[in-house]
Amino acid sequence: MIMIDSDVFIMDNFYTADPRYEVNSLFLHRMQGTKNFTTIYNLLEVCSLIAPHCSEKELLGFFENFDRTYNVEIIYPTTYDLSTEYFLDHYFGEILHTTQYTGNLMDSLIFMLVKQKGVRLVVSWNAQRYKKNFSKLGRIEYLQPDEYMKFYKNIEKK
Repeated sequence: MIMIDSDVFIMDNFYTADPRYEVNSLFLHRMQGTKNFTTIYNLLEVCSLIAPHCSEKELLGFFENFDRTYNVEIIYPTTYDLSTEYFLDHYFGEILHTTQYTGNLMDSLIFMLVKQKGVRLVVSWNAQRYKKNFSKLGRIEYLQPDEYMKFYKNIEKK
């Protein structure tokens, strides 16, 4: 299972002049053939950046079609059929615990869901920072899209 981070989608929508854009685009194209993941928090982060540049109708369309556009499953928090009060108490406790390692609320929200889903590979342009700072979050591998593409090419040759 591969989780694709917000920055990959953000580059696809905003940073077409970035020197990494071509590899980013190729990565997303290659990923169309497999089911991958992103979290609801990644999607909301991308939408928050797009929001000032489009109409409400366009934004809602982007939000509602994101999973089909990128062929990703959106990971949501699991409530385990708990009461709202108990769930939120437990949920916020997990977020605070994860924040000790990430130092960032958004990263904590995202990586808490990554851990719950059992994702083992995160593809992000922030992979180096994640490798350095998030080792205590479990056995998760972090690769940049270009690193993943090199790995992908090596697998195809075998």
